[in-house]
Amino acid sequence: MSTLRAPAPSQAEPRPRLRPVATPAKRRRRLPLILVFVTLLAGGMAGLLFLTTTLQNQAFELRSLQREATELSYRESALKIEVNRARSPQALAALASSLGMRANTHPVYVVLPTGQIIGRPTPVKTSDVSEIVVKTPEELLAEAAIRAENEKQKQAEQQRAQQAQRPATQQNRTQPAQTLPTRR
Repeated sequence: MSTLRAPAPSQAEPRPRLRPVATPAKRRRRLPLILVFVTLLAGGMAGLLFLTTTLQNQAFELRSLQREATELSYRESALKIEVNRARSPQALAALASSLGMRANTHPVYVVLPTGQIIGRPTPVKTSDVSEIVVKTPEELLAEAAIRAENEKQKQAEQQRAQQAQRPATQQNRTQPAQTLPTRR
C-alpha cells in the first residue's frame, strides 16, 4: 500500500505574498433600469391611447361620410327620376302645348338625299287639333277653378231667382212669431 504524499515545499519557489483584496465593485442600482422600463411602458400606453382615439375619430368621420354618401345617392336617384319624367313624351307634349305648339294633322316629309318634298305643307288650324292639345297641370287647375266659380255663381243666381219668385206672404209665414216674456 502506497500512500501518496504531497511534495515537500521546495525552498526554491518563493511563495507569493498575500496582499489585501480590493473592495468589490458596487452593484449597479436597479432604480435607473426600473425608471427606463416604466418610461417605456408609459410611452407605449400613451401611444396606444392616442392611436385608439385617432381610430375612433376616423370611424365617426367614416360613418358620417357614409351617411352623406347614402343621402347623396338618394338625391341622385330622385334627380334621375325627375330628368326621366321631364324627357317623357307626355312631359314634352305638355311643354310644347304650353308654348303654343300643336301637332300637325297634315304631315310633310323630306327625302334627304334628293331633297324632294312629299306631301303638301298646310298650316294647322286650332279647330283641327282641339282634341290633341295637351294641357299642363297649371292650366287644368285654372280651368277647374273657373268652372267651380261659374257653378257658384249659377247657384247664387238660382237662389236669388227662387227668393224673388216667393210671394211676400210666404216669407212672413215662415218666420216664427214673437213671444212675449211671461212673469213668474
